[in-house]
Amino acid sequence: MHNLRKAFATRLLSRGAATTDVQHLLGHPSVKTTEKAYAAFVRDERFQRKIDLLDEPKKAELTIVR
Repeated sequence: MHNLRKAFATRLLSRGAATTDVQHLLGHPSVKTTEKAYAAFVRDERFQRKIDLLDEPKKAELTIVR
Protein backbone atom coordinates (compact mmCIF):
# COMPACT_ATOMS: atom_id res chain seq x y z
CA MET A 1 0.00 0.00 0.00
CA HIS A 2 2.84 2.39 0.83
CA ASN A 3 4.38 1.87 -2.62
CA LEU A 4 1.08 2.85 -4.21
CA ARG A 5 0.96 6.08 -2.18
CA LYS A 6 4.55 6.86 -3.10
CA ALA A 7 3.92 6.22 -6.80
CA PHE A 8 0.77 8.36 -6.65
CA ALA A 9 2.61 11.28 -5.03
CA THR A 10 5.70 11.14 -7.21
CA ARG A 11 3.66 10.94 -10.41
CA LEU A 12 1.66 13.98 -9.36
CA LEU A 13 4.80 15.92 -8.50
CA SER A 14 6.51 14.91 -11.75
CA ARG A 15 3.57 16.29 -13.69
CA GLY A 16 3.80 19.64 -11.97
CA ALA A 17 1.32 19.31 -9.10
CA ALA A 18 1.93 21.72 -6.25
CA THR A 19 3.42 20.19 -3.13
CA THR A 20 0.54 21.63 -1.09
CA ASP A 21 -1.99 19.84 -3.32
CA VAL A 22 -0.16 16.55 -2.85
CA GLN A 23 -0.05 17.24 0.89
CA HIS A 24 -3.84 17.54 1.04
CA LEU A 25 -4.43 14.50 -1.16
CA LEU A 26 -2.18 12.37 1.05
CA GLY A 27 -3.67 13.76 4.25
CA HIS A 28 -0.41 15.10 5.66
CA PRO A 29 -0.96 17.62 8.46
CA SER A 30 1.83 19.86 7.18
CA VAL A 31 3.49 20.56 3.85
CA LYS A 32 6.79 19.93 5.66
CA THR A 33 5.73 16.29 6.11
CA THR A 34 5.21 15.95 2.36
CA GLU A 35 8.47 17.72 1.56
CA LYS A 36 10.35 15.51 4.02
CA ALA A 37 8.87 12.31 2.58
CA TYR A 38 9.59 13.35 -1.00
CA ALA A 39 12.45 15.81 -0.36
CA ALA A 40 14.86 14.52 -2.97
CA PHE A 41 12.19 14.34 -5.61
CA VAL A 42 10.75 17.78 -4.85
CA ARG A 43 14.23 19.34 -4.73
CA ASP A 44 15.25 17.69 -8.02
CA GLU A 45 12.04 18.86 -9.69
CA ARG A 46 12.58 22.46 -8.56
CA PHE A 47 16.16 22.44 -9.84
CA GLN A 48 15.14 20.81 -13.10
CA ARG A 49 12.46 23.46 -13.72
CA LYS A 50 15.06 26.17 -13.19
CA ILE A 51 17.48 24.48 -15.57
CA ASP A 52 14.68 24.06 -18.14
CA LEU A 53 14.31 27.84 -18.18
CA LEU A 54 17.57 27.94 -20.10
CA ASP A 55 15.94 26.04 -22.98
CA GLU A 56 13.04 28.45 -23.32
CA PRO A 57 13.39 31.06 -26.05
CA LYS A 58 14.06 34.52 -24.75
CA LYS A 59 11.11 36.85 -25.16
CA ALA A 60 11.82 39.85 -27.29
CA GLU A 61 12.07 43.05 -25.35
CA LEU A 62 10.06 45.94 -26.71
CA THR A 63 11.73 49.28 -27.16
CA ILE A 64 9.91 52.55 -27.55
CA VAL A 65 10.94 54.47 -30.65
CA ARG A 66 10.29 58.20 -30.52
